[in-house]
Amino acid sequence: SSSGRSKIARIGDIKKIELTPDNYYKVIIGLMRLAKYDKAESNISDFMRKFPSDKKIDDMNYLMGACLEESEKYGEALEAYQKVYDNQNSELRAIALFRIGVCYDLMGKPSDALDNYRKYAASYPSSSCVKEAENRIDEMLKTK
Repeated sequence: SSSGRSKIARIGDIKKIELTPDNYYKVIIGLMRLAKYDKAESNISDFMRKFPSDKKIDDMNYLMGACLEESEKYGEALEAYQKVYDNQNSELRAIALFRIGVCYDLMGKPSDALDNYRKYAASYPSSSCVKEAENRIDEMLKTK
C-alpha cells in the first residue's frame, strides 16, 4: 500500500535528521542539562569522529571538558579545555583558561591554579568570570 511506503520514507528522513551536527549538539546539551554526563561524553566522541572539521568542534572540546569536570575527571577535563585554549581562533579561549584554573584548583594544585587564574584575569579583563577568578586568587593568597 502507498501509506506503507511513505512511512518507510519518513523513518529514513528521521535517521538523516539525527546525524546533522546541529541536532547532535542539541542532544548533547539536553543530556548535559539532565546531568547524563557519560551519555553526553560518548555523543561528543561520536560527533568528533563523524564531523572532525565541523565548526562546532571547538564547542565539543569545551563541552567534553565540562562533562569530564562534572564527573570529577579533572586531569582529562584539563586536556579538553587545553585544546580549546590552544585554538587561537576559538571564541571560548577565555572561559577555557578559567576552567583550566578551576580544574587545577580542584586537583589540589594551587600554584598551577593561581598561574591560570592570573593569566585569565590579565588576558581577558572583561570576561564573565574575572570577578570569580580574582576572589579565588585573593582567597588562595590569604591561606598561604
